[in-house]
Amino acid sequence: MDRNKAIELSKVYSNEVKNAYEPYKVMLYGSYCRNEQTKDSDIDIAVIFDGFSGDWLKTSSDLWRMTEKVNTIIEPVLLDMQSDPSGFCEHVIETGIEL
Repeated sequence: MDRNKAIELSKVYSNEVKNAYEPYKVMLYGSYCRNEQTKDSDIDIAVIFDGFSGDWLKTSSDLWRMTEKVNTIIEPVLLDMQSDPSGFCEHVIETGIEL
């Protein structure tokens, strides 16, 4: 899949997420963000909250289910700015594409 198509699908997915939740940011990251994708690449999307207080497992499951409405090549990850000592959220925000 080419990068523009991946970004288009990512935006559709982001809208699905935003209709169900109120994330701080939804970001495309990984190979499609860097334009280094291969034929086997998935579409990495970070759904970032700033102080998540819901049911983590249910929300993660919901995010995966939403991929079925758009494209199952999408691989979402649920992140929380307040619970990220590794700095991964900041890295995704700094280097990713906001959707």
